[in-house]
Parts: sequence; C-alpha cells; structure tokens
Amino acid sequence: MLQLAVDGFLDTIFQSTHLHEVLWIMAFYRKATKSSKPTEEGDDAVDRAFAAMGLMDTPAKLTKATNLLGKCVSRMGLRVTLGEIADLQVLLKTRPDDFERLLNSLDQVLKTFMRETEGRKFIYLDPLAVEYYDVKRDDAVGQDAQHVVYITCIDDYRCAARCLALDQPTACVFHLCRVLENVVKLVWQSTGIKATNANLRGWGDYEKELRSLQLDPGTGKPNWPGDWDDGRKAFYRQVLADLVPLKEAERNVVMHAGKTYTQEDAQMLLLATKRVVERVTEHLDAQGAYY
Repeated sequence: MLQLAVDGFLDTIFQSTHLHEVLWIMAFYRKATKSSKPTEEGDDAVDRAFAAMGLMDTPAKLTKATNLLGKCVSRMGLRVTLGEIADLQVLLKTRPDDFERLLNSLDQVLKTFMRETEGRKFIYLDPLAVEYYDVKRDDAVGQDAQHVVYITCIDDYRCAARCLALDQPTACVFHLCRVLENVVKLVWQSTGIKATNANLRGWGDYEKELRSLQLDPGTGKPNWPGDWDDGRKAFYRQVLADLVPLKEAERNVVMHAGKTYTQEDAQMLLLATKRVVERVTEHLDAQGAYY
C-alpha cells in the first residue's frame, strides 16, 4: 500500500519537462532564423513551420500544465517554486510568443522544484488508504463534535485510522485500545452507581464493575438497580458483549511484545471499534448520561 516517491505529481513534472524540450527547439530555431533572416517574414516562416509540426499550441499546453503544477506545489508547501510558477504564468499571458523567455522561466521552475524537494520525502497513498488518512474530525465516529464520546475518543480514533492508512497496523490497534478504554469508562460512569472499587484505573476495573451488575459475585444473582427497565439492562449487556471480544483481540495482546497485526486484522478491528462507539452514542446523551 505504501510507496515512497520523489513527489506525488510525476505526470505533471514529466509533461512540463517535455514542454521544456519543445520550447528549447522553438527558441533555438527562432533565434537561428533571426540571425540569418531578421525580418517579419522570417518570423512568419518559423511560425508556419511550427504550426505544421503542431507546436503552436505549446504555450496553451504549458499554461494548463503550470496551473496544475501550481496547485500541486501549493499542497506540497513549496513556496519558492510556487513563486517561480507565478512568474511563468505572467509571461504566458503577456509574452506567449517569446519562446526563449518562456524557456528560461520554465527552466527556473524545474530547477527550483528540484532544489526545494531535495532532502524531502513524500508519501504516496493508495487511493483506498486516503479514506482512512483523511478521516474528518466531525464524522470520524459518527457523532457531533459536542458529544462527550466524540470529544473523548476522536484523537485516538483519527490516529488509528491514519496508522492504518500508513501501513502501521499494530500502531493502529494500539490507538483503538485507547479508544475502547475511554468508551468502557464512559459506559460505567453513565450508570451513576458508586463503584465497589475506590481506585478504578483501567479497562479491567470498569469491566469488573459492569459485570457485577449482571451477576453479583457474592450472591450469584443479578444486581441491577431496581429502577432500570429491560431496555437499559439490555444496553449494558450488549456493551459488555461487544467489548470483551475486542479486549481479547486487542488490548490483552497488543500490550505485549512479539505480537503484530496485519492490515486486514487492523481494518477489521477499526470497523468493529467504530460500531461499538456508534452503538454507545445512541444511548448516551451529549454529557454521557444514559437516556
């Protein structure tokens, strides 16, 4: 999935380089003709020859290429190259038939581009990976930006998605563990029940408290609050049913050296984590209370 390239816009560079060679030929012949026949008739003869070879639209092609190249280098943050492109674009508008000046200006653009990109590395992403790399803050977990689950989970969820895009599946799963640990904490807090353990620290502690509602370890009977209806009980049962397999697949393994994940593993766990987060947000309000 991941490839390293000198830049992400090779087609545009190749096209500009080709036009550079064409301009060199045009400038050379026009200059040679002016030396031997410095008249308008000589210019007309050269232009007719260029037209016969299909070269007279070279400035128009160069205008199109530089417009695209300008957008490319702007996204890449190549400010000096962008300035040289702007100068070339002015020439294309004011002196489109001055092939020698156009040649020199394009030459400067290409040289500046090479100097400015020297020492940089650009990452090429497979189109399928872009979806994960560019995941937006406002839709990453299917919730509005003011929801407590969103606020708590968004940074790690986006990091997980980007790690997946950059072919780092184990790092992706590590961030998913952090997402789910925040989720299980929020789910426990939504019960509004005083914990039996005064020092709740992590996933296991919160899970134990939730399990004690389903089945009191002392009595072996359910320990649901008396005012909870069947729907609320079913929600907490489902959360545990969702979280425990993910805990076994993610947290209990990724924290130990020697285990790595494949892209397929990480992608599956990312989607499963998103489903859990979305299910939880359906039952917790923006402040994290059950409703």
